[in-house]
Amino acid sequence: MALGARSWKSEAGRHLLALLDRFLEAAGRAGKRRALQKVGERLEDEAGKAFREQGTTFEGAVADGADVAAATEAALSAGTPRMSRAVQVAVEGALEAGGQALAAEYGISFSLKNPRAVEYVRGYGAQLVTKVNDTTRAEIRDIVKRGTEEGWSYDQIAEEITDRFAEFAEGKPQLHIDSRAHLVAVTETGNAYEEGNRIVAQEMAAAGLTMEKKWLTVGDDRVSEGCRTNEAAGWIPLDEQFPSGHERPLRFPGCRCDCLYRRVRSEAK
Repeated sequence: MALGARSWKSEAGRHLLALLDRFLEAAGRAGKRRALQKVGERLEDEAGKAFREQGTTFEGAVADGADVAAATEAALSAGTPRMSRAVQVAVEGALEAGGQALAAEYGISFSLKNPRAVEYVRGYGAQLVTKVNDTTRAEIRDIVKRGTEEGWSYDQIAEEITDRFAEFAEGKPQLHIDSRAHLVAVTETGNAYEEGNRIVAQEMAAAGLTMEKKWLTVGDDRVSEGCRTNEAAGWIPLDEQFPSGHERPLRFPGCRCDCLYRRVRSEAK
């Protein structure tokens, strides 16, 4: 009877720990969303303004007689400074929020002066804007190719490109991403927040603690198979990659996943 009682208590304890884990996961996710809301909204707004500025510049260049290639480069140059500044500010804010969130759980401090944080931020804005511009060029090339194949006039092609810049800013709402500007904001603030978490975990490991990590999805029917596989791996050592080959979320632009970290104690082994 005593053995049965101990077994029941052990099972109840495991159940309570599982409930606690789920509560902490939900609380951590809610904290992340709150921390990223304002910084993400500011980046989305500025990215939208940059795309609109590019559209206006493209339209003006075409009206002045520039060909599509020259007008495209003029447009990208026009929006780059605003986009770079906005990304830099957003990444710094999200990185700091992510680092401080995990640091607070262990009673330590984190700031953007951390060498790992400095390394992450250095040149990040310029690198991202280069990628954004490369994506824009690719989309414009696709429009030109399609227009040429379908026999559009030059004016029709130019109008389609101008409309696409407006779409980048305002979008066509679908699922959790409203526009390309929104996608930039969600992706880059999410990446920076997750990197802030990871930096703190790395610092703790460097101090001699054994750390683990776990991939966490939102659990709905839109979660990709790759993210489900990462989550199914459970807790893994900090320095290991998840099955997808990633060190942490985000696995792709717009990914909604999170990464959890914990210190390995003797009773968890």
